[in-house]
Amino acid sequence: MSKGPWRAPTSSERALLFVLGEADIAERVALAEQLTSVSVRLSCGRGCGSLELRAASPVASLGESRRGLIVEAEGIDPCGRRALVGVMVVDGRVAALDISQFDTDGVAPPMPQTLRQLDAVPRGTLALNWMVPRARTILEEAGGRSA
Repeated sequence: MSKGPWRAPTSSERALLFVLGEADIAERVALAEQLTSVSVRLSCGRGCGSLELRAASPVASLGESRRGLIVEAEGIDPCGRRALVGVMVVDGRVAALDISQFDTDGVAPPMPQTLRQLDAVPRGTLALNWMVPRARTILEEAGGRSA
């Protein structure tokens, strides 16, 4: 469910989107271009406080068939709680930024500098994966560029 009109991201939302645009994925350049050009509005994705995203036109596509979660990361919110963020894509364009907490109903976005990209690691012989955070933050892996 969307809440309110489309608007420019706040400075804290922009910083979060910038860091996610630096994630280690094959489509990083197109993702970064889309995330720096978005309009946003509040949404209740995995948690109220999530954002619907609408990239400006024209921007590079992530591939017309690209759908679903393209980047998932975890970080620490200002109160010291772990939070998850995920960038969702529909038809090659960013569509949502989902924000959720691990252990509380309250939703506060994580601090951008704490974001660690999550990788799927097989769990034993079952068709299950653990989502494991990388040892270094996204910004550390990107060479220290800052928001």
